[in-house]
Amino acid sequence: MSFAAPLFLWYFLPATLVATWLLPHRCRNGVIAVASVLFYAVGGKQFVLLLIGLMALNYVAGLAIGWVKAPPPLGCSSGQGRQGDLGTLSLIAPVGSAPASRSRAA
Repeated sequence: MSFAAPLFLWYFLPATLVATWLLPHRCRNGVIAVASVLFYAVGGKQFVLLLIGLMALNYVAGLAIGWVKAPPPLGCSSGQGRQGDLGTLSLIAPVGSAPASRSRAA
């Protein structure tokens, strides 16, 4: 499913928006998280577990940011969440190939 698909524009997006507006404020993040997983499950099934893992990593990183005034337990820091995201991105993102060798002019 893409963002321009009729299924998304006419059914999925309105249903998600209505659900977020009607539910209590404390439930909105959960609704958006579930909707995100469902959206990506339709379009890219191979990355759903990765998405769920990164959501969990970012949640823990957000908790670590909240612990800034007190020492974070277990040595967590907000930089570790960012490093995890960038490390995962470096594994799945296409990287431009560097030239194999350069010829030196004499």
